[in-house]
Amino acid sequence: TVIVVADLTGRGKRKKSGAKCFHWKAELEGYGAAWVCKDCGRTVIAQLMMPPGQTGAQAEAFAGAVLMGIDDHPSGGWTLWSAYGLDVRVPEDFSLSGQKLMAGLIELEFAKETEQIKVARWGMASVALKRKSLKDWVGSQLGKELRKHGATGDEGTVKGHEGLLLEGSNVGGVQLLQRFIAHCREQLYADRLTARPCHCEPMNDIYYVQTFVDRKNVELVDDIVARIQC
Repeated sequence: TVIVVADLTGRGKRKKSGAKCFHWKAELEGYGAAWVCKDCGRTVIAQLMMPPGQTGAQAEAFAGAVLMGIDDHPSGGWTLWSAYGLDVRVPEDFSLSGQKLMAGLIELEFAKETEQIKVARWGMASVALKRKSLKDWVGSQLGKELRKHGATGDEGTVKGHEGLLLEGSNVGGVQLLQRFIAHCREQLYADRLTARPCHCEPMNDIYYVQTFVDRKNVELVDDIVARIQC
């Protein structure tokens, strides 16, 4: 492997303070850049790969536009998370708490104190729903968690697709007291589960967005759904 310094921060490109750029060549070729964001403190290392022989001024200009155009911290209060074509935006104060990256399932989980967000995408929906309705399939795959929170709902439209509008809360006894104390202290208390499964027929996928949040944040699930591009 051959690695040489490259200049990808030319005129007209977004500046990355202290960015170190390089070009490497092996079986494939590519350009890379590394920098520390002076605003959020994140260290970013990014690379762009291309077939051999496609270097030169045009390739360097393209690589510079891509790499220098990367957003290294949230903007507008939302953070974009991407994995194998699943793009989801969540509030910037939520952190990634879990993930499943499987052949037929991509699932990302986020948490902030007691509040939680789950976003999942299943492929090959035509096979999964061949002998089941979406409601029956959701019950077989996610019924245990939904029943735990007493979630029920009706069929509805989610992003223009066949979907379900599910909501539940099973707070009682000691939990009612805990919620009361938390709210007196102006703290959040997660006790409302809201879920929006839907079947995107054109892409042959099943999407599932679920939030477990404080009662004042129950609309968060629809804000997340609105920002997903299927």
